[in-house]
Amino acid sequence: MRILHLHDSPEIPGGPSGYLGQLLVHCAQLGHINGLFSLSPVPSKFSPDFSHFFEYSPPDSSFRRRKDFHCHLPPLRTALANAVESFSPDLIHIQNWSVFRSTLFPFLRKAKIPTVMTVHDFSFMDPNPWGVPRDGISGPFRRWLDAKSNNASRRAAFRAVDCFLCPSEALMAGIPFPDAKARLFRLPLEERPLQPFPEPSPLRLLFGGTLYPSKGVDLLIRAIGMAKTPMNLEIAGAGESKDKLIELSKALKLEDSVHFLGQCNHGEMANALARCHAVVLPSRVEENAPFILLEAASTGRPGIGSHLGGIPELLSPPHRGWTFPAESPGDLAAILDQIAETPQELMRRGEAFREWVQTECSSKTHWDNLEHLYSELVS
Repeated sequence: MRILHLHDSPEIPGGPSGYLGQLLVHCAQLGHINGLFSLSPVPSKFSPDFSHFFEYSPPDSSFRRRKDFHCHLPPLRTALANAVESFSPDLIHIQNWSVFRSTLFPFLRKAKIPTVMTVHDFSFMDPNPWGVPRDGISGPFRRWLDAKSNNASRRAAFRAVDCFLCPSEALMAGIPFPDAKARLFRLPLEERPLQPFPEPSPLRLLFGGTLYPSKGVDLLIRAIGMAKTPMNLEIAGAGESKDKLIELSKALKLEDSVHFLGQCNHGEMANALARCHAVVLPSRVEENAPFILLEAASTGRPGIGSHLGGIPELLSPPHRGWTFPAESPGDLAAILDQIAETPQELMRRGEAFREWVQTECSSKTHWDNLEHLYSELVS
């Protein structure tokens, strides 16, 4: 089977890119021929080698990019048509595609190629997923235009895509997919050995992810400053907020408690997970099925997260972790103080989380079901 994969930004670390890397390897192992269409160069981490790689570089002008987001973009349509003609795919599989939807989805509908989309976030419901300021005199008009474009592109996606794969029930319920077009597909997770817990004191926490304001790492740092119990935090990842987060930790005199690890490779991340008692994800926005929490669960670590999106579904407090109201460092600090005094509860919820992902996120089940879906759509 010839499968053309579409991802707008595979160079950005995170769940969609991580899943795409697994998917490409899996498809190649089964003898499928992979193609990849992207808006950026393919990362070197993706293997095997791509002889079928197609790239379209969007305009550098911010005005053109805004215009192209709301309107049809002929050069992108031409690039897509050339890729389809050159590669002749039997099936198209899309990962997150947040930009230029008004061009992509109408093209796919006319192409009439079986299409699957793995939906990694709630951006179908967010008219401004990048948080671009919409202030000033033109603010109301720009907000109206954002909502209008988002609604139109969502309708176009619902017409063009044959099946939406949702890693969480919260995502399925939160987006009004057409009947029978959405299926629950938990992200696949390879089994890892259960890691022994470190000594109970001090409490050791880990955040892993891109350092964007939406991830709420500043809230976590403030919570540690408010907590009564001494604790350590390691932050794995890079992003635009890093310098501000370092300044915040210094302002709160937490330089000895908060440690920035930078972008971690697979081995470094495994070591960081082994060192921690729990993983914290204090997001300000709705998360789907955050991979860092699933990775933590695979090693027997519980999660702590804001009560948004799919996080409560994963942690199911009090069974597999803890949740707190978003934007509330005080509530998070209270939870951290509580769990610092009950290390046995950390272990109990971590073991329960591990048992849950072993069943719900079985790698074999995921790939078997996906292969069956591919065959079903192509036939």
